[in-house]
Amino acid sequence: ESFDRAVNFLLVGNPDLQRTNISNFDLRWEWFPNPGELLAVSTFYKRFENPIVKSFLIESKKQIQFQNVDNADVYGVEFEFRKSLEFINSQLKDFRLITNVSLIKSVVDIPEGELAQIEAFQSDKGTTRPLQGQSPYMVNVALNYSNTNRGFEASVAYNVFGKRLVVNNRGAAPDFYEQAYPQLDIMVKKSLGK
Repeated sequence: ESFDRAVNFLLVGNPDLQRTNISNFDLRWEWFPNPGELLAVSTFYKRFENPIVKSFLIESKKQIQFQNVDNADVYGVEFEFRKSLEFINSQLKDFRLITNVSLIKSVVDIPEGELAQIEAFQSDKGTTRPLQGQSPYMVNVALNYSNTNRGFEASVAYNVFGKRLVVNNRGAAPDFYEQAYPQLDIMVKKSLGK
């Protein structure tokens, strides 16, 4: 047993856990218009057999445990773009714009025993839920500056992800989600001599 600080509950072991098997299929198209530049589109599908999820124990509302569920499917599309800003003006040759956007759908079947509990309280909840830890979208955008002659680098990066399931709950209680929040990072680096 250990205490899970993320959700403030006791995490208990499960000797019956089975290994998760994953089948993964990807298709990607890439175009490199200039050195260091990229335009890419990817699509993917992942099939999980016996995925491991974190759930509340039926007999206790204060304990959670890693458990297997039958299957999960994750599929989506990703767009990636890297481009020098020199095409706008030659004085912008040291600037690069980098973006990455992913749109993802994940589906996990709710186990039958748990489904019976849920339907007794929330008949409109459905028979599936998202895969734990999987956001429905992720966005990363960065503007980089690099001048090796001056030994100067800088970047401004923004990223955000959609809300993601942390722990499934049972019966009428709602599941625990980590809410989406944006993050902005600024980095400046300067060489001081050799």
